[in-house]
Amino acid sequence: MTWKSTCGGYVYTTIDGYNENAEFACTTQTKSCTDSDGLDMYTKGQVYGPLDAFGSSRQGQVGYANDFCLQMKEGQFPWTYDPEWNDNDVLSNDYTEVCEKECAVYEMICFNNGKAITPSGQASICPAGCKSGACVPTSKPVCGNKICESGEADYCPPCSKEEGIACSCSVGTCPSDCATQKCTDSDGGMNYYEYGYITFFNNNPSENPNLLNEKSCRSDGQAIENLYECTYGCFEGACKMMPEPTTLKEQVTCIFSNSKATQSCYANNKEGSSCSGYDSCTVTISGEKGTQLTWKSTCGGYAYTTIDGYSKKIGFDCLSSCPEGCSCYEGKIVECTPGAYPCKEGCTCDTHGQVLYCGKNECIDSDGGKNYYEKGYVTMTYPNEVFKDKCAADEASPEKADYYRNLLYETYCYDSKQYAYADYQCPYGCSDGTCKKMELKPTEKPIEIPKKERKDRPAESVKEPPEPSEKDYVCAGCELDDKCYPFGYRKDNKFCSDNYKFTSQIKEEEKCDNNFECSSNLCIDSKCVSSGFIQKILSWFKGFFS
Repeated sequence: MTWKSTCGGYVYTTIDGYNENAEFACTTQTKSCTDSDGLDMYTKGQVYGPLDAFGSSRQGQVGYANDFCLQMKEGQFPWTYDPEWNDNDVLSNDYTEVCEKECAVYEMICFNNGKAITPSGQASICPAGCKSGACVPTSKPVCGNKICESGEADYCPPCSKEEGIACSCSVGTCPSDCATQKCTDSDGGMNYYEYGYITFFNNNPSENPNLLNEKSCRSDGQAIENLYECTYGCFEGACKMMPEPTTLKEQVTCIFSNSKATQSCYANNKEGSSCSGYDSCTVTISGEKGTQLTWKSTCGGYAYTTIDGYSKKIGFDCLSSCPEGCSCYEGKIVECTPGAYPCKEGCTCDTHGQVLYCGKNECIDSDGGKNYYEKGYVTMTYPNEVFKDKCAADEASPEKADYYRNLLYETYCYDSKQYAYADYQCPYGCSDGTCKKMELKPTEKPIEIPKKERKDRPAESVKEPPEPSEKDYVCAGCELDDKCYPFGYRKDNKFCSDNYKFTSQIKEEEKCDNNFECSSNLCIDSKCVSSGFIQKILSWFKGFFS
């Protein structure tokens, strides 16, 4: 079977009767990085999170990194002093506390590399200088100076001749009207799998084909961004979804109705998938989604399936009509006149349609012979056929079901090369190809195990089978001397234990759970107490009250 989840991905399982787990790796990351100010260059912020992005010496560590001012060289990067870890082990630049000209602020942000969220950063030019890790606000925005100052919009209006909007700016400069713009997000936030855009932001794409530069808006209207590593690549501003597999696995169960022997089921795929069984069989197949397969079986007929990743069942009727001279119920033979049943070549059948024996075979019995209290089957090696023990009532018509209620058809090897069915009347009923056992449940006293004389009723042309050696009862206790004793019953310094056997009683000072386990018949604080100790206590009480 094919399983899929909201996490994405596929897992395949095969039905075999055993429990198993289907695991999915969900791509949702647990946020381990916090940023006090986002991308607000006019507020000094601090980032807390994993420090893997700051060199091998910081791998696996968690700490703080501050926004800090930079004094640029001749108006260009790099800057005069590099940031260092201060006495409080916080990444900062204490050399440039105040910068009045050619300044920038280095904003620390949370960067998602797909494995862990780590502090990284980006620099922004401060038009009016930088102080204490934040740009100095300008008293009034200056439009046309090609610097996006506080209160100006870092975006360009869309070009549309119909609306008469002039394209007089480029990304990263302020528009000619100096309009204050509030941040809006088209895809509703950090939505990695949908293309979106925001206003009031410089929408620069990432150069890494697997990194998505995802923009969003804070609740206060400020713009923020997050670099996110797409598992299956980035395309047109959104992460690619996990592609659906084109090759699928599924199970097909072939059901052989009215089968009297081992049947086979075949598919016309290039692997030649097939399976064999008496009543049914299951085969696992794989192939391209949508592939159509044709199935045929040794029963005859055809069935058709389409590969879609889901398990399915197909059926074949091994007996299309009731043979002449036989009576059938729901497609199964109930009884035939002698010689009317279409018996296999080289075999002899009885009037119930059961094969008595076949030549040119080696006979193998799974339960060792006429074992009426264990469901078994006989295997004939040539040709390869299986014949199971079964209750006669299972194949009888409703009006005859009560008559066959206790009758068991027991398969056994007649000799080394032939097999037969022995008819046996189960004293306590027949169920699922085996005789039911009488349940003996003693409570306080033992129960005599009843002895009954039982005789087999042999099938036609078959020697009378011997009496069954298997017990026809179950003792819910301990069996001894043709009696069934209840649990805890004491006899000859032994007790009936929960392992269905009589066990010697425990001596004093040994661990116990029940009184009957102790030879003194007294268990106190999980230990057996001696009879002499009890006698001392009784004598003390007697003297105390005399």
